[in-house]
Amino acid sequence: MQSIPRLAAVFMMVAAGLTSCGNATGPIRLASAPEEFTFHTGGFGAESRSYEVRGDTVVFRRSLPFAPPPVRVDSLRRVPSSSEWRTFWAAAEAAGVHYWRSEYRNPDIVDGGGFTMHLRADGRTINTSGSNAYPNRRGLQKFDMPPEFSEFVAALDALLGPRPLSL
Repeated sequence: MQSIPRLAAVFMMVAAGLTSCGNATGPIRLASAPEEFTFHTGGFGAESRSYEVRGDTVVFRRSLPFAPPPVRVDSLRRVPSSSEWRTFWAAAEAAGVHYWRSEYRNPDIVDGGGFTMHLRADGRTINTSGSNAYPNRRGLQKFDMPPEFSEFVAALDALLGPRPLSL
């Protein structure tokens, strides 16, 4: 008879462990800046864009391809509001960021565009990159940029607030 309570306790521990494992890949729900964040896009013949979070500030840099020396670099710093961070995290959830794998590659193209991202937030770390391949909301590889990936990048841009047309 003592084995039934022990078996029930083991079952509860396993169930609790499975629940916490599910949370490790669940949505990131925050209303503030991530603990660490860098995101970079660019490639052959494309503008280079990088976003970095430093404390509560988003730092953005952009350089244009084939610009004559000196290479033109635009930069911007901004502290987004809690509401803007919530909008960003909703876009990250819609893009399925928590499902993104570490690498996306198109072996048929050696130049072109790509991205890298490092994100640490809500007890999780996501390191991912792609070369002429991008994740969709399920984390599956796509060779054309899926709309949800584009919307994630647009949400990053929205953290920068209204910008002058020259940027």
